Amino acid sequence: MDVTAGRGRCGVGVEAGEVTWVRVRGEMDLDGARTLRRALLESLERPGTREVAVDLRELVFCDSAGLNALLAARLVAVANGRVLRLVAPGRQVTRLLEITGADSVFTIGER
Repeated sequence: MDVTAGRGRCGVGVEAGEVTWVRVRGEMDLDGARTLRRALLESLERPGTREVAVDLRELVFCDSAGLNALLAARLVAVANGRVLRLVAPGRQVTRLLEITGADSVFTIGER
């Protein structure tokens, strides 16, 4: 699945497997957050998936709507015994996670 939201400013791609990769690119706003939330929840509910890795290396901007989509997905992952991992967030996204304290609830890595 590869979709674009928010007048083409944000893209979300999914590669399913035991570790499902959700790749996010562009600028995450309210429209993009809806798409991201749907992709994350569908990925977490997919049989056989034990982990969802969210590749953020191409995400240049994320607002509170995007953060809320990530936090909501994290709750679903924890409730279902699955892992939601953030991969390679850029400077702006890292700062958003730090300012809000969300960096302490996510597993964040470079790969």
